[in-house]
Amino acid sequence: MLYNMAVEGLKSGQERVFAPDSMILTGGGSKSRTLPEDWEVDTRRFFGVERVIHAYGMSEVLGGHIICRHGRYHLDPTQILFVLDPDSGAVLPRHGVRTGRAAMYDLNNACYWGGFISGDEITVDWDSRCPCGQLSAHMAPDISRYAQKGGGDDKISCAAATDAHDSALDYLVDEPETH
Repeated sequence: MLYNMAVEGLKSGQERVFAPDSMILTGGGSKSRTLPEDWEVDTRRFFGVERVIHAYGMSEVLGGHIICRHGRYHLDPTQILFVLDPDSGAVLPRHGVRTGRAAMYDLNNACYWGGFISGDEITVDWDSRCPCGQLSAHMAPDISRYAQKGGGDDKISCAAATDAHDSALDYLVDEPETH
């Protein structure tokens, strides 16, 4: 959407339409659309901002994970992130670098269970300090959908919610040394 606005605006001769101290925060990815390599250059030129700040999240959970200047998504403190084995659904250990299906428990939700298992493949570094200095676990920016990678499920259906909830609770109350 931002890129489409930028293209049309630039075509009509508009540039730097926002004040120079403005910022653009976006999320949601390209939704399977292939954007040109320089899409951000055109977008920044049209809006007049230094950079486009990306966030990773989904409509099913309230928090968003903001990308730092070093290109890593840092975990929102209101979200408990899990990385699941994409085949078995087992929770992967929360140390080292792990790649698998993203699952979150949203601490902000007060009116319904805040757990969600996504169709996204993420890579999380649980241990290394990000070059930006933040101490939180951080995700690589190359997040993809299992459905695009060869027919994997995009999202887990509601039917799996009870089992996912029970597994997440079992994991959270299990002995810490097993993780």
